[in-house]
Amino acid sequence: MTVPRREQILNARMSLTDGPESTSWARTQVRLMLDGATPEAVHRALLVVDELIKDAERYHEQVGEIRLGLNRQAARLHLELDAKASGEPLEAPVEDDIDGRLLLEQLPLDWGVRTDGTTRTVWAVLDLAHRP
Repeated sequence: MTVPRREQILNARMSLTDGPESTSWARTQVRLMLDGATPEAVHRALLVVDELIKDAERYHEQVGEIRLGLNRQAARLHLELDAKASGEPLEAPVEDDIDGRLLLEQLPLDWGVRTDGTTRTVWAVLDLAHRP
């Protein structure tokens, strides 16, 4: 296994506030990070970012931070989104989004959820070289 050189790894953290401008800003940052990737790879990454943010909204959560890790050598993007409960218990929303779940099952290599107290972290790993 080859260890990537420092210039091949790029990490970013974004703190988000409520509102559509926050989602737009996150999308812009993802586009900038993926500069040089294929349009298809950027599109897939943006779809996943949008879904993670929409998922937090469905749970009535406040998105706090998005973390991105790009390994250029492996052509992999690791996304994590932290969202805090709005005071209500963490449970499935009334309306479950089947399309969003299908998107997360088809686009990333892997994805999952972990909960720590009132913070729910949803993560996904995308293969930027993969062409569906």
